[in-house]
Amino acid sequence: MKRISNNFKFNFLKLFEEVKIYPGQEQIINNEPIDIVIKYIDLSDKTLNRAGIKQIQKDEDNEELRYSIRSILENIPWVRKIFILMPNEKVKYFKPYDEIKEKIVYVKDKDVLGYDSANIYAFTFNLFRMEKFGLSNNFIYMDDDFFIGKQLNKTNFFYYEENENRVVPSLLNLDFPLLDKDKTLGQYHALFGSKDSIGSQSFMAWYLSLLSTEKFFMEHYENINLINPTPTHNAIAYNIQDLKEIYELVVNNYKYANETLNSLERHILTLQTQHFVDLYELNIKHRKVHSIQFNVIPMDLIELKYLYIELFAINTGGDKVYTEEEYKKEKEIMQIRFPIPTPYEIVDNKTNININIVNNRQYDSKQDNENNRINAINSDDNTKLIPNDEDKNKINAAKPDDSYLCELEKNTLYQINKKQSLIIKMSNILIILMSLLIIVLFYLYYIEKNKTRYSRLYDYDK
Repeated sequence: MKRISNNFKFNFLKLFEEVKIYPGQEQIINNEPIDIVIKYIDLSDKTLNRAGIKQIQKDEDNEELRYSIRSILENIPWVRKIFILMPNEKVKYFKPYDEIKEKIVYVKDKDVLGYDSANIYAFTFNLFRMEKFGLSNNFIYMDDDFFIGKQLNKTNFFYYEENENRVVPSLLNLDFPLLDKDKTLGQYHALFGSKDSIGSQSFMAWYLSLLSTEKFFMEHYENINLINPTPTHNAIAYNIQDLKEIYELVVNNYKYANETLNSLERHILTLQTQHFVDLYELNIKHRKVHSIQFNVIPMDLIELKYLYIELFAINTGGDKVYTEEEYKKEKEIMQIRFPIPTPYEIVDNKTNININIVNNRQYDSKQDNENNRINAINSDDNTKLIPNDEDKNKINAAKPDDSYLCELEKNTLYQINKKQSLIIKMSNILIILMSLLIIVLFYLYYIEKNKTRYSRLYDYDK
């Protein structure tokens, strides 16, 4: 059996052949129906009954989903339907379901898994079951705090694979310079656990899921030279047929399949869906790769200038407790970045900061000029949805160059949680002290045990 130690080296994908779309293929891809699945939960919903299920510490819904869907309809309007997978009965800031169901479809967690769960990997490994609710064969998976920052095409997510004679997902290749195939796991741990980089606990979660997934592939495919895609945390292209194959692979060959596919919460041995799918599609299916700009932005470090790239995520997960001021700032920035409501929202003055009330919005993917898009809005009071001068100035001043993105990556993307780091360091010190104590006690025991013999030898010699 192959073992993975701290000396194990990841073979991260660095050089690749970019996806090429040949004449005639773009039309085939554009004709392919593409849906979106968004995993969502509103833990502030008082009617939500999740007794006995361990949850992340996130007791406030800051309406990220509202702005995520605005970004989808603005920048990838070719999406056919948006499926919201959630345990709640409704999204409180959307109109009644009968008024939105042509575009937005609610699917209950229980109807997919058969039970409630807080294990996101259990849901994502089982996403193929949403086929019975009308989900398209090729689809995009997102969390509620993922955003589309620029106009993208279907060819940014899918391509036509001639060997399979069908449209399939392509993998995202991201510029992630801290990943180096020449570093060992132990070196990564030291790097990502430092005070100037990502928090140790966050890295260890990734580290353990990565190890479990790597170990599975190395044991099941004995002669494989495993290549790792660079990790992503945003909109991902999936295929139902691929997910079915992957599910069968796990359920039939992984000793801890139940902890991965059918559990209420995550376990150490839980396989990470995205990494598993990426490894499968890159190494087994030999799928192609395309590049894209992407960043994860901690909510307490959010700045408007970081929100003008193709894909970005505003990270509000984990156990961090955010202040009211941080929630307010995030919401104001999201409102400035995506000010135009969709036809599916309940809109009021509290939600729309410095924006007039509107009821309907007609989206047109061919309209690139913002003024034309604004004029297409019809409102009850005959006012136009126009950001005020202050908001316009913020938007114009916010568009970044590459130096801003580099600054984000180096100085804000990997921020350590000082409290967690201190606990880990104290634990390490405690382990060292206990080890020294054991050595001392053993030494004293050894001396005491041989004391009589030493005494006799001493008397004899006298």
